[in-house]
Amino acid sequence: MVIREAVVAAPAPLGVGGLGGAAAEFADGLAALGRRASFVGIPPLDPATRVARSRPFRRLFGKGVGRRAVARSVRRAVPAEGWDLVWGCPGAVPIERGRGVRVVHQATRHPALHWEATRRGERETGGLGTITRAEVRRCEYELRRADIVHVTSEAVRVQLLNAGVEAERIVHAHLGVDVDRFRPGRKRELTTVAFVGPLSMGKGVDAVAELAARLGDGARVEVVGGPSCRWSRGVVERARFVHRDSVAATLAAAHFLVLPSRSDGFSYAVLEALASGAVPIVTPEVGAAEVVRRLDPRLVVAREGFAEEVASLLGRLDLARLAPAARELAEGFDRRRTAPAVAGVVLERAEGLLRR
Repeated sequence: MVIREAVVAAPAPLGVGGLGGAAAEFADGLAALGRRASFVGIPPLDPATRVARSRPFRRLFGKGVGRRAVARSVRRAVPAEGWDLVWGCPGAVPIERGRGVRVVHQATRHPALHWEATRRGERETGGLGTITRAEVRRCEYELRRADIVHVTSEAVRVQLLNAGVEAERIVHAHLGVDVDRFRPGRKRELTTVAFVGPLSMGKGVDAVAELAARLGDGARVEVVGGPSCRWSRGVVERARFVHRDSVAATLAAAHFLVLPSRSDGFSYAVLEALASGAVPIVTPEVGAAEVVRRLDPRLVVAREGFAEEVASLLGRLDLARLAPAARELAEGFDRRRTAPAVAGVVLERAEGLLRR
């Protein structure tokens, strides 16, 4: 059987952010292979979900309740019939409905490990994490019931295997980067370190703030993003950050990107930095660390003591060699090639299941 009609589901606008970007790339890949794909994003929200997403509610109870409600609304918006395959982000896959192939895009580490890292970070910092126990249960349920699980890093593939997910259900395929949008620009005269994404405990904003303090006037740290909880707002208010609005412009002018995440399934910011000639420095907990090691193993730095090590490392790195090498590495992840490649490997596995 050939899959002709597909649905791509994500709790984000198509092409916006990590989840929306992954959804857009998969949909583009399907289209390149001549398959019809429709997108299901965030539908009009019911009153309870709007309350859960309101700022007062988020400040009291965090973002988890609202995020879970939105994901539930997305999966309920997927039609019960008329599709051969549905590809969805965690929490948004309609496992209970339809008769086609269900694909989970596992955008984070295994949910149980992500939960453990989040709780540990909360105890260490007083910050608020980005996953709830209810979300863990839903994601584990989807992993057990999905026909295919799409992962973007070898580390997550191993975690799923260790958790009992059968190898034949796992597809490992990297997504890519728009190498035309993200490209090197004129670098600033002063050494510039970029950070893009939520200024959250999970992404390691405390380590970024410590790095900015250690660098002092000898460099500057430019950030794109905002805090996610009361604790992170306090960190950001005290930090020596220069705030920017454009990810592409910030990376184009930066010498480095830092990402000291406590738990990260991949992180497309790493590919965007590489394409921009900004050398990424990440923790081992970042799935894209496997790509960064290809550039230079020293760029993967342990989270404990991250700021101290990075402050020392910056002066020892040969930017004249690393920046063009970063761009060359990123060109191997050109979205125009990765999109049909990812869709192709998922379709091959799905059509194999249907032929059984």
